[in-house]
Amino acid sequence: MDNGDVIPNLDAPWDFLSTRIQEWIIGAIVGLIVNELFFTSAASSMPFIFITIVLTAYGLSCARRKFADGSRGFVNYCCVKMGIIPPGIPAPSELQPVWSGAPMRRIKSDTLYMQLGFDEFFLERKEEKLKQQEGRL
Repeated sequence: MDNGDVIPNLDAPWDFLSTRIQEWIIGAIVGLIVNELFFTSAASSMPFIFITIVLTAYGLSCARRKFADGSRGFVNYCCVKMGIIPPGIPAPSELQPVWSGAPMRRIKSDTLYMQLGFDEFFLERKEEKLKQQEGRL
C-alpha cells in the first residue's frame, strides 16, 4: 500500500453505535453517580440509570464530532473555556502576529525576516489587495 492510496478509517478507534469506549465508560460512571445521589435502590431505578448512561455517552460523542480533529478539539475548547493553556500547542512564534492579522508588533531588525525585506513584500501585497477591493466597490 505504498502507492499513495489511503485506506479510510484505518486508524479509527473502536466504537459502538458511533460512540467511543471512553465515552461509554464516562456514561457508566455518571450513571453510578446519579444512582448514588438521587435514587435509593439501583434495581428500581435501572431504567433511569440506563437512560443517563446512553444520554451521557451520546452527548459526549456529539460534542466530539462537532470538532474537525475530534477529541483534541474538544479538549482544547474545554481548556480554553477554563482558562488553561491547551496541551501540546506550542507557544506562538515571533512572526505569528504578522500571519494572523493580529495587531502588529515591531519585529527585531536583526532577524533574517527583516534582512531579506519580507516585511515590505507582504505590505505591498496587502496594499494591492486593498486596491483590488476598493475597485470592486
